[in-house]
Amino acid sequence: MSEEMLEQNAALSRSLIAEKEVHTRTVRLHDALTHLATILAEGNDLVTSMTRICGVVVEALDVERASVWRLDDDTTSMQCLTMFARSGHPPLDSNVVAIDCHPAYLTALRTARVVAVDIDSQPELAAVGPVSLIDITAGLMVPCRIAGQPVGVVHIAVIAGPRDWTAEEKLFAASVADCVSLALESERRRREEDLRIGLEADLRQRQRMDSIGMLAGGIAHDFNNLLVPILGNAEMVLESIEPNHPDRDLIDEIRQAGMSARDLVGQLLAFSRKQVLQLRTVDIADEARTVARLLIRALPEHVELQLDLVGALSVRADPGQLQQVILNLVVNAKDAMPAGGTIRMIGRRVELPGPHISLVIEDTGTGMDEATLAKVFEPFFTTKELGRGTGLGLSTAYGIVEQHGGTLTATSQLGRGTRFELMLPCAVAASAAQPERAKRPKPGQQESILLVEDEPMVLGVSKRLLVSAGFRVIAAGGPEEAIALASKHPEIELVVTDVMMPGMNGVQMFDEISKLLPGAGVLYMSGYDNEVLAPQGVLADGVDLVRKPFSSADLIGAIARRLEAGRRKS
Repeated sequence: MSEEMLEQNAALSRSLIAEKEVHTRTVRLHDALTHLATILAEGNDLVTSMTRICGVVVEALDVERASVWRLDDDTTSMQCLTMFARSGHPPLDSNVVAIDCHPAYLTALRTARVVAVDIDSQPELAAVGPVSLIDITAGLMVPCRIAGQPVGVVHIAVIAGPRDWTAEEKLFAASVADCVSLALESERRRREEDLRIGLEADLRQRQRMDSIGMLAGGIAHDFNNLLVPILGNAEMVLESIEPNHPDRDLIDEIRQAGMSARDLVGQLLAFSRKQVLQLRTVDIADEARTVARLLIRALPEHVELQLDLVGALSVRADPGQLQQVILNLVVNAKDAMPAGGTIRMIGRRVELPGPHISLVIEDTGTGMDEATLAKVFEPFFTTKELGRGTGLGLSTAYGIVEQHGGTLTATSQLGRGTRFELMLPCAVAASAAQPERAKRPKPGQQESILLVEDEPMVLGVSKRLLVSAGFRVIAAGGPEEAIALASKHPEIELVVTDVMMPGMNGVQMFDEISKLLPGAGVLYMSGYDNEVLAPQGVLADGVDLVRKPFSSADLIGAIARRLEAGRRKS
């Protein structure tokens, strides 16, 4: 056989081998794309899917590494979602790299379909991101786009010298980027859908809580008016009978039941954010220590209470309500540890942004599952057996904190305890000022008081209380009657009035009375928050209020303070 024929046969063999290699490569790339479609269809989480896709790419293109990087929204940096390498994951300085200072790289991301990277000839592309971090010699950089905008990059790396990429390989790489783009977009939509579902669930929960709060507040308002005569009449009867009277214990039980009912109504109002707050600058650490001193003997021996309160923790708050929150959380923690454990109160100043005070109350108790945790702040929800709680403790705390403009959150796991965190805006400084001690007027002083109340039972018992304390009482059953009486009695020193009355509220009524009696003061009675006295639930400056249902000491003490303040001004 001639040399020419041998050469032709050799050329034909080389051509057949090349064609076979091309066919094999084409089949391998086609099978790889089919595999990619299967991976996407399986619906695994994003990182798992991307890792498997990178593994398929490494085998199909016979390269060292493949990685997927996601761009941030403003295209200033990118984060590595996953990297697959034949020899294991190479070390990276960081999985987030800045790209906004490399214009050539950004231009390639925005304009190119596939960029074949050669480190020697394209240093401007090698100077950023995974190219420089993993020290490759050549590779493919394939932008992932949604609606024409880059959302990520697929990097395919070779570490053993240069590489000439065929058109088929580039087309395959572009198809891989399209698959990654679909996965990234699917993940983005899933996150948005999860966020939407979460926001809708939060909205429904808040609407449910608000509806229950409105109902609870309305019930509490009416119930307070019923409790005033119960408590007031019981106290007056107790004061009028001998200590050894046979009915004294029965009447005292009526008074005690009324006091318990008053506390329950207060919890309903707190949950519904209808309490009237009287804010002062207080230190949460001081309030927490006060509660701890109150509880130290009440806690079982097998429950340890630890305090970790650092620095000045000043907030604007109603001290009594703040103590109620701390007390409820600590008692809840104690009840969650029937076998004993540790309760920790941790106070810190934090930045959210803006300075805030964080008070954490955590326990080592039984913890809660997700279903229980989701309902933990709902009123009347309790995991305790019948008779061991009303289910209002945590909902009360939640309502008080919300009304203070703060947040109360809970985290828990079964068997690993529960953590509540109270967060309130920080105040400039704490004030040690204490409220003035209540003074009971001496009988026979005979100050003239105009008492205004549209509820007959409340009016009757309040008048009897004031008369028994030595006041001269002029009673009115409504605003119009009160204004008429004020015009006939210039000796009136103080107006004691309900706030919410038919036709005219107490503030509007006193505006009219003050024109007739410029020197008279005013004390408001209310058991229900309203915008008249308390915008956003906070008592307006200079306004004196006694909360319903009040005891005789509450009412007379408030009157004493108000009269004394009026005398100091004059």
